[in-house]
Amino acid sequence: HKTRLCREFMQKGTCQFERICSFAHGRDELRSPFDTSKRWNYKTELCANYLKLGRCKYMEHCLFAH
Repeated sequence: HKTRLCREFMQKGTCQFERICSFAHGRDELRSPFDTSKRWNYKTELCANYLKLGRCKYMEHCLFAH
């Protein structure tokens, strides 16, 4: 969580997913990954919206797997 910078925030200075964004909004929020051999954003549960509708408004910011 928060091991990479948010592209939207870096490009626009704001992020529509700010409260739930998985990415850092500035270098002060960046964290070091605890295990670089594993994916940093591994998701263990499926997204209910994606399963039901075939889409999710949170896209890559979603906390669940698509």
